[in-house]
Amino acid sequence: MQILERLHKQEIEERYDIADMQHSTLEEFEKERNKLLDMSLRGMIQDEVFEAKDKELRDKISKVKAVNKDAQERDKNWYEI
Repeated sequence: MQILERLHKQEIEERYDIADMQHSTLEEFEKERNKLLDMSLRGMIQDEVFEAKDKELRDKISKVKAVNKDAQERDKNWYEI
């Protein structure tokens, strides 16, 4: 039983670390996207460049959110065990 408790504690710590990294990554991508929008509104980049880079950032954000959703589902399953 003690082994399971240690495994559980370790699993929780790892999941918190992963969630923290994912949150930081998501914030960074969103900041980049906001800066990109500011540059576009100020006429500092062409529309084509904005659209390409914005799509790239949206794709990255979607991937991070999908990984986060998957991690949350695994968390739910872990607690059900």
